[in-house]
Amino acid sequence: HAPRCALHCSACGVLLGGRALLHASLLAGGQPLLVTSAGSYAYDESLRSWMCLGDDSFRGSSFCSTMVHPQRRLDALPLATVQQQARARSPPSAAMAATLAASLSSIPVARQRLLSVGHLEHQMGAAKALRSAAEYRHWLRSYSVELAKQQAVRKVRELCDELLGPLAGESALHAAAPWEPRELGVCKRELLREVVLPALASNRALQRILSEYVEMLDAI
Repeated sequence: HAPRCALHCSACGVLLGGRALLHASLLAGGQPLLVTSAGSYAYDESLRSWMCLGDDSFRGSSFCSTMVHPQRRLDALPLATVQQQARARSPPSAAMAATLAASLSSIPVARQRLLSVGHLEHQMGAAKALRSAAEYRHWLRSYSVELAKQQAVRKVRELCDELLGPLAGESALHAAAPWEPRELGVCKRELLREVVLPALASNRALQRILSEYVEMLDAI
């Protein structure tokens, strides 16, 4: 067969501001991957744009590290691999590491909490973009634990409502944005019951909310 162009896109947007291109390759799913001096980016054909898989935006997060992921079984999975490769290709110098450590210690606690939640939301989104169900499940659990720790009731309810979906007689309310019952091939209600609710149970102050969602799951 004659060669054909499978995808046409420009990398100019991710190379602005003097960013250096360190590495370019294709992910297992065929998406282009660029590792730059400012972060890693995969091209999302459905959105026709580059999605950031990791950069310095969350340096104040409790979950941000330049070290190997502590849960080593995730190391060979797509998102962890991309982020590890990016760190390996652009390791911080000793002086940079010392400056970073000093700056992190001065971040207010409230700001660090916001960065941690934002970082976990980003990790879940990136895992979804790479179709990595195992990593999505891992970061969903970490996100749920962090929400429980911060007692972020509004976000807890938003997460649980999205995974629970519409109950009987509520379908019309979701007509504008149809609810998808599965995430990366896994039943959302299963994720709610097996991952999210057990993680939220780490904060007893959320017991009433947990009981509420367990009751709704049992009634489905």
